[in-house]
Amino acid sequence: MSDCKDLLGALSEYLDGNEQSEMCATLREHMAGCDKCRLVVNTAKRTIELYRGIDVVEFPVDVKERLHGSLREAWARRAVQAESRRP
Repeated sequence: MSDCKDLLGALSEYLDGNEQSEMCATLREHMAGCDKCRLVVNTAKRTIELYRGIDVVEFPVDVKERLHGSLREAWARRAVQAESRRP
């Protein structure tokens, strides 16, 4: 790989398990000599592993409705703010 920024382009492919591609082989070679990129990849892998092990928790309907309402209000406020900034 030409530099560490190229890692971002191959990271999702690598983490998705498409490790047989040429880009992933290049990524593995790069990581062999780059501690920073190896750390990024290992941290991302570990994060994915941790989240896969978490049980899904269902929220009560009233909690979901309040949350969705709050999010809709916040998005509407942001949209108004963005519109007011337009020339």
